[in-house]
Amino acid sequence: MSRIEEIRSNAIELIALHGFGAVSLRQLARSCGLQAGSLYAYYRSKDDLLQDLIASYLEDLQQSWQESSGNRGDPIRALADFIAHHLEFQSARRAESLIVSMDLRNLPEHGRHQVIAVKACYERELKDILESGERQGLFSQDSMTSTAILSMLTGLCLWQEADEDDPRQLIHVCQRIALQIAGANQHSGAYGIQSPTFS
Repeated sequence: MSRIEEIRSNAIELIALHGFGAVSLRQLARSCGLQAGSLYAYYRSKDDLLQDLIASYLEDLQQSWQESSGNRGDPIRALADFIAHHLEFQSARRAESLIVSMDLRNLPEHGRHQVIAVKACYERELKDILESGERQGLFSQDSMTSTAILSMLTGLCLWQEADEDDPRQLIHVCQRIALQIAGANQHSGAYGIQSPTFS
């Protein structure tokens, strides 16, 4: 592991455990066996470190989806695959997903705008699926549909404890809910994805 990878790994662990505001550069340097001043060779400030962690996670999430997606012509299947991929990626990098969910608000304005641009690229992937489904008469969605689906997915990392439930069951439930949000409940049964029943 390179020095920069060690710094990033330790930062992720410390921030996920204690929160961004409670972690100092001195504490991070100590965890890496460095003097605090040595960190400035890698990051100009704690804000730059946070921006790098969040942007890298979101860029990796989008790239991983682009490399794994193979059902672009079938919007219902593509949406189900998107849900599964997002949750599996989020689970595999749980500490980073917590940082993205909790600490984006801690970025200064210029850093927040840059990260939001990266987020918008990822949301565009989901919007393309939804718009394709709408053109094919499979979905009935609006401008807030993608936001609602992504809010559901990212919110799970805050509510769910690691290894709390069977991840396959969670994915299946979220696929059904997302399809219902997208207005696909009348079509999803053909894919073995039944819509949820709320009491």
